[in-house]
Amino acid sequence: MKLIYCALCHDVLRLFKECRLCICGESGGQYLPDGLHVEIFGAAIALGFDNDIFYNALDWPIVKSPEGDESRAFKAFVIPENCATVRTRK
Repeated sequence: MKLIYCALCHDVLRLFKECRLCICGESGGQYLPDGLHVEIFGAAIALGFDNDIFYNALDWPIVKSPEGDESRAFKAFVIPENCATVRTRK
């Protein structure tokens, strides 16, 4: 799963096939028609979740929050600028 972080307003948002903008409107992005590659622009920094680990943390397919004070970690990462699946619009 890919998300973007706006370095200006600090908004984080999930990307879809429709273009989405951060709260301040200076950054945005969208998935391209192939469903794998994304295009981002503005002050956006691409973020990623390891899908399998994320869904496991959610207890997929039940999808529920942990009970009590238990927490479940999942892997998130900053996608490098030269990643083949992220295109930056100038």
